Amino acid sequence: MPALALPAHVLGGIPSRLNFLLWRTRRYALSPVKTFSTSFMVRMEDTPAMQALRDVPYVPTPPDNSLFESWSDEYTAVEVPTTSKTGSQDTKHPDDILRKLVSEEKFSEAELVRKELLDSGVTIRLDGMYLRAAMNTLEQAHVEDRASAFASWWTLLPARTSATPSPFDDVENLIFGGETVDVPTVMQFGLISAEKGYYLHVWKKVVGLVVRFADPVVSADFIVKLMEADNQWRVSRGKTLARNRKGIWHCAVRAHCAAGRPLDAFRLVKIAREYGSDMRTSALENVHAKLKSGGHIEAASHLQSLFLDRVKAPVPQADVAPWPALDARQPMRRNLRIVLWWLRNSSVKYPARASDISQFFEIYKDEREGQRFAQLLRTGAYKISYRALSIVVHAEMLYHHRRQEFGSVLLLYKTFFYLGSIPADEMDRMLSRYVDEHSHSSLRGVSRTSPHFPEKLWPTTFHSSLVWYAMVQLSEDDDEVHRLYSRLLVYIARARIHAEASGTSHPATEPPHSATRKPEDHNPMIAPSEMYDSGHFEPFIRQFCATMGPEYTEQRVLEDMRRHHVEPSIYNLVTIAGAHAKVGRKPEAALKLLADIKQMDAPPASEESFLRKQPRKEESVLVGYTSVLRGFVDRRALGLAREVARRMRDQLRYKPGTDAAADEVLAWLEFAEREAAEKNVSGDQSASIWGGRSRPLRNVRSPPTFSAADGERC
Repeated sequence: MPALALPAHVLGGIPSRLNFLLWRTRRYALSPVKTFSTSFMVRMEDTPAMQALRDVPYVPTPPDNSLFESWSDEYTAVEVPTTSKTGSQDTKHPDDILRKLVSEEKFSEAELVRKELLDSGVTIRLDGMYLRAAMNTLEQAHVEDRASAFASWWTLLPARTSATPSPFDDVENLIFGGETVDVPTVMQFGLISAEKGYYLHVWKKVVGLVVRFADPVVSADFIVKLMEADNQWRVSRGKTLARNRKGIWHCAVRAHCAAGRPLDAFRLVKIAREYGSDMRTSALENVHAKLKSGGHIEAASHLQSLFLDRVKAPVPQADVAPWPALDARQPMRRNLRIVLWWLRNSSVKYPARASDISQFFEIYKDEREGQRFAQLLRTGAYKISYRALSIVVHAEMLYHHRRQEFGSVLLLYKTFFYLGSIPADEMDRMLSRYVDEHSHSSLRGVSRTSPHFPEKLWPTTFHSSLVWYAMVQLSEDDDEVHRLYSRLLVYIARARIHAEASGTSHPATEPPHSATRKPEDHNPMIAPSEMYDSGHFEPFIRQFCATMGPEYTEQRVLEDMRRHHVEPSIYNLVTIAGAHAKVGRKPEAALKLLADIKQMDAPPASEESFLRKQPRKEESVLVGYTSVLRGFVDRRALGLAREVARRMRDQLRYKPGTDAAADEVLAWLEFAEREAAEKNVSGDQSASIWGGRSRPLRNVRSPPTFSAADGERC
């Protein structure tokens, strides 16, 4: 017979000698609080599915009095409430589980729930909390169809109101601050933001980037869609006054001109005219000048006929006073103000040159506070314009290039610019290798992107050519150099294909089809046609001349340049001519190239010519003669060297004392002649060809050569 089940308070009164009964009977004792009701039992099936089931709202049903007999007055005196109770269950919504998952940052589960809600036809309420989910799609390294994934969350943000803060700072850092350009994501960001009333906040950044890197037909269609989205939002808010669209067309036209697509810029001008939008006079003059310089005379005449009273010949600018110069003896603040004054007052005739600004880094970069001074200059330039910041970074890259700190050149480019014209895998591999080998070098002094610079800059040919030069110098062997050269040819061919397609793929009067095209119906990214020039071939010409010989270089590299419609510059020929003179297998080839150099003009200044100091023709030719003369003197071909010196005197009208490098080589020639006369190697007179007496140089260094990458002697 089982023991009696007694309450605990009864068992407490048992004498101590009977306490053993307490332990034997406790398991049969009943708690005074618990009963056998199942409502007090703990549910073991507390799974996410059961939680979601309990959170499903049920429609409150008021009591139905019709169940009772209509003739009975038994319940008429009782007031039955017909309104629903105010409780937590009445505020439930089907998207509450989605909000909970997003707040807990369970984005994978939230994406599944979002799709299920949309498939079920449930309307998801707009809320700013979904900003974190949209940012998560941008932060992930590998996301399938990133543009659509981002758009699905970005559309769930509420529209702009007067009290709504701007949600774009962190998102813009992720979209525009990356190393590559995700054009579809940028387009979705711009269109959805315009639909929510943020047109004025996003159009400048979005339009310029899309026009530069997207197909011209798609970019024109995108501009129309962006304006339509803004118009729809304005109509929904009862705003009837039309917005001035002159700025957006001006920005798009300038982007096409900067990318080397003047015909596409002209098409945008005509599309803007069809939509009733006027163009700024400066934009029209820019397009007209680009069309004429590109040989599109018929299109330039057509543009001038459309705007007879606005497109006129450029008026030469009046002379201005000389600019103030930098001086190491001046306080840093004064030199900083001088550089910023250059950037602020830069013009086509008097541009702010990166070669001049690099003096600032030469003065202060090695000091204890040099990095702080450099950051002050970058910040001041950024406040002026993106172009000013681009010039300053170019000057800093030139500074490191001259010091042969090629790792710092790569890091500066990676920090401030998109990698559109550079193979990212090759650059990352070389940069990582350089950091491992030079852990205590000046590479640590290069600052990363600060909050003052929330987005990347567009690289120009002057920036990217310096990077290609640095990568060639950091290559470990000839195989790596040849691989880089093959990658360069692939990039140039790809840019050329898109440039030719943009010029012939659609007629000049074709309007965009905004109703049929989608943002993703295009090639994700194209390279501007003017992203590569002869400066990109210069490092390979130098390397191949040193390893493979000038004959191989002239036969392969120059032919590749002409095949890809890149004309060899005077600096490329200078390098090859100097190599011919130094090797000596074909000295007549060096003299022939000198004649070609004499007939060539300096490369025409582009729109971005302010980024590099364009030397005069005489200075460029003098560099070529100096290089060839140096090669002949080093090889002791004194007869050929005297012929080159005679041409310098007769054809270039060179006078001693004009150029330090040329004077140095001429003095070295006279020293070699006297040395040969003393050894009876040559029977020629050792008198100076310039008259007078000259002393031989004690520490003769190699003459400077001209780099097409930086436009300065290095």
